[in-house]
Amino acid sequence: MTNAPDGSKATPLRTRALYLIICALGVLLAGYAFLPVAAHWEFVFLDTLIAPEEVRAALATMTPGQKEVHIWASWLLDLPYPLFYWGLFGGLIVRGLPSRAGMLIWVPRAAFASDILENTLQTFMLLGTDGLVGVKTAVTLLKFGLYALAALIALTALIALVLRGVRARG
Repeated sequence: MTNAPDGSKATPLRTRALYLIICALGVLLAGYAFLPVAAHWEFVFLDTLIAPEEVRAALATMTPGQKEVHIWASWLLDLPYPLFYWGLFGGLIVRGLPSRAGMLIWVPRAAFASDILENTLQTFMLLGTDGLVGVKTAVTLLKFGLYALAALIALTALIALVLRGVRARG
C-alpha cells in the first residue's frame, strides 16, 4: 500500500513526466481523430450536442451506416479519450497539488465516469432506444462541466509545479 494522497497504488507511475506526456499526446491524438471520422461519414457526434431538439434532429438525419460508425467511434475513440484525460488531469493534480489531491482527484474521475455513461446512453439511442434524450443531454452537461473543472484544477496544478520548479532553481 502506498501513502499517496489519493490512496492509489498507481500514483508513482501516474505522476512521472513520461506518463503525463503520453497522456497529453493521447488526448491530442484521440481528440483530433474525431474530426476526420465526422467529416468522412458526414455526421455530427452526439457528444457535442446539448439541446434535446438538436440531438433528436441529428438522430433523425443519420443513416443506419452513420449510426453504426458513430457507435464504433464512441467506443474506439471516446473511450481512450477520457482515459487519457483522466490520467493527465489526475496525474497533474496528484503531482502538483499533493496536499489537496485526495479531495480534488474525484473531479477527473467523475468526468471520466460521466463520459462513459454518455457513450452508453448514446449507444442505446443510436440502436433505436427512445426516451433517453433528456437524460443524455443532462449527462452531457455534467460531463462538460466536470471536464472543464478538472482541466482548471489540472492547470492550477501545472502552474504550482512550474512555480515550485522556478523557486527550486533560485
